[in-house]
Amino acid sequence: MDEIPGPADWVGCTSDPDCYLVYEKFRGKSNDDIQGLLRENFIMRCMDWGLMPSKPFDYYFCGFQTYLLSKKNDPEELGFSIARVLDAIDSHFDDHPDMCVRFWRGHELSIQLLEGMMDDIRSTQDVREEISRRILDIRGLLSKK
Repeated sequence: MDEIPGPADWVGCTSDPDCYLVYEKFRGKSNDDIQGLLRENFIMRCMDWGLMPSKPFDYYFCGFQTYLLSKKNDPEELGFSIARVLDAIDSHFDDHPDMCVRFWRGHELSIQLLEGMMDDIRSTQDVREEISRRILDIRGLLSKK
């Protein structure tokens, strides 16, 4: 999805106050535009991202990946940031495991990117192990039919 999500892509957000606030914050913004929002408060933006409808969620994944790549120069922060992105994805697909599988199948290169970042992470051993376990879980999900 290369097009910035329009109002029709945010169906249902007007009736949910939390989702509406996310819509207001991200509305009309490209993946480049959101980099400032991510730098301001990454944890909150991950939580916001998890509330988005499917089309905006998928579109903004690229922006979150760009942010993670920018963190390669900050190995202490990289592991924490990857874990928050994985949390947001888990939250988004919590009740829809089939959609989670479809999402990751569409982003298999991103899994390889995360695996490649493992050598750059300088977070605690617990964070590194958690990320490794979660990537293995994703690989396991994708190996099932």
